[in-house]
Amino acid sequence: MTSTVQAPPLASAPNTSSAGDAEFDRAAAEIIDLLRGHARRHRGSAIWLGRKSDDTFSELPPNLYAGSAGIALALAQWGKADSCAQSSRLALEAVLLPRRRLKALAAKIVEEQPRKDIRLGGGFRGIGSAIYAYSRLALCLEDSELVEDALELCRIVTPNRIQRQQNWSLIDGVSGLLLSLLTAHRAAKHFGLESSLEAQIETCGERLRAFLDDPSFPCSSGFGHGLSGIAYALIRLHDEDPEGNWHWDAHAALAQERLLFDPRLRAWKKSPAKDQTVAENAWCEGPAGMLLARAAIVARDQYPQDPISAADLDVLQEQTRWLAARRQDHLCCGNLGQALILQQVGRDLDDQELIDDAQQIGRAVAKRAPESLFVPKATIHETEAWLDPAFMTGLAGVAYAFIRLSRPSFANLMLLE
Repeated sequence: MTSTVQAPPLASAPNTSSAGDAEFDRAAAEIIDLLRGHARRHRGSAIWLGRKSDDTFSELPPNLYAGSAGIALALAQWGKADSCAQSSRLALEAVLLPRRRLKALAAKIVEEQPRKDIRLGGGFRGIGSAIYAYSRLALCLEDSELVEDALELCRIVTPNRIQRQQNWSLIDGVSGLLLSLLTAHRAAKHFGLESSLEAQIETCGERLRAFLDDPSFPCSSGFGHGLSGIAYALIRLHDEDPEGNWHWDAHAALAQERLLFDPRLRAWKKSPAKDQTVAENAWCEGPAGMLLARAAIVARDQYPQDPISAADLDVLQEQTRWLAARRQDHLCCGNLGQALILQQVGRDLDDQELIDDAQQIGRAVAKRAPESLFVPKATIHETEAWLDPAFMTGLAGVAYAFIRLSRPSFANLMLLE
């Protein structure tokens, strides 16, 4: 039986000696306090409730997108930013139960079901999400046990299973899984641990190549679900393994996405099967996320050097620069997601105007009281107010956005860095 434990605020007095922006730090501190107040803490663990489709509430899943892993990462980032030991400790409590459960599940699969087909997920949901989150937490908190748990989960991510995955996306599929494995490999090296992930990493790259070479591949545009995400994952793989010439595959993904461009409307279709252009303009789909991927490739001096690719970049910059205010403040499709995209693209393309736009959007949200944020709201048992605590759709992501707007050198979790 879990219980709600009220405790002194974690962050009501931000560490003014840190190098961050005072307004964003104040806003982040308020949200971190809210997250802590929503926690159900029991015997060294902490959980948060999420609303299900039938309007009942249950423990959040263990993933990054809308689960405990995302909350833990936001808390850990604040612990690092503000030297807040309580926040770092709560981050570990947030993943305590999921780590135990997933470790037991991985051991059972390895011992009893070594050939069973498993949906491995991507960088934001599924097993891949936990691998990324625990590896990134380990680097943030300097905790090698988290990497060891991530490597335990990697034991079920075998080359044979990777070859049978049917989802290619960053959120749920092989692109995100590849970035998770790269992060685990980096974290293992950081702590002097043997990872032996080279075969799995290469197989992810080969699986993405196979998707791109398949004439029946149902390609779609966008970052979270589409070809821009594949291109970005492959260029990250090229960073690690330039001899594999993965940058050519990244260019092939961008070329396939270009086929979805409608020059009359100066807009991208979602897929070849749909005539309508993408209405969204956010991280998951639409020009903003597509520009995010291309800017990262430009920053690595790996962007295709041809007039058509340059024109793509110009159109995407134009469409992203004029983003309208959103009805939501969260990361996935909201105002703060737009702010972090503009900040990252501005840094990658050396465009101070985009960085200034990001700051302006962030400050407009920071001026609102936490209870006035545009994130999903509900009531539990008719007495307890509830704001969605999740990372991509709720409070944890809002806190993280303020932290990164304040400290742009921190890892960009929306890029699975």
